[in-house]
Amino acid sequence: MAGTAGHGWMLIEADDRLSRLVMASCSRARGNGLRGSAGTTPPHSCSPHTRRWPDARRRAETVLRARHIAPYLTGVAAALQRAGWTASEAAPDVQFPDDAHVVAALVLDGDQAPAPALVWDERYGWRTAASRRHPITKGAVLPTEGDGVRYLTGGITPPPGDVVATLTPGE
Repeated sequence: MAGTAGHGWMLIEADDRLSRLVMASCSRARGNGLRGSAGTTPPHSCSPHTRRWPDARRRAETVLRARHIAPYLTGVAAALQRAGWTASEAAPDVQFPDDAHVVAALVLDGDQAPAPALVWDERYGWRTAASRRHPITKGAVLPTEGDGVRYLTGGITPPPGDVVATLTPGE
């Protein structure tokens, strides 16, 4: 099954592991072991964990999406380094502002960098940021265009070369 369904199997496998972890936590909280006993409350309704289960599941799915996109973000970082806009091929700073979205920031510290930083948001794609210190806005709220913020065209995940070409002055 591992190679037949693409990356979908990873989500199923992670969901299954997360389900077992929450069920085990609920069972221990009830004090009746992993299997439970007849007449006990089902694991999905155990009191202290009921509120956290949807949050934990959402966070796990977000982390999986971040792991899936990591090679793409690293490729863009490498392209920016080759263009001379970053001093090193550093991995982007990935954040989960509300446990439901993946956002990453790449600081452009080269002398000829076209912007202080680049931000990638899985909902909107790439944009420039006006600040190196805080490129991702609080809560990952989408800033308006202007004052150093420019949205790049090309979809959510344009090829790394296209990101560089879009940022290159005069093109």
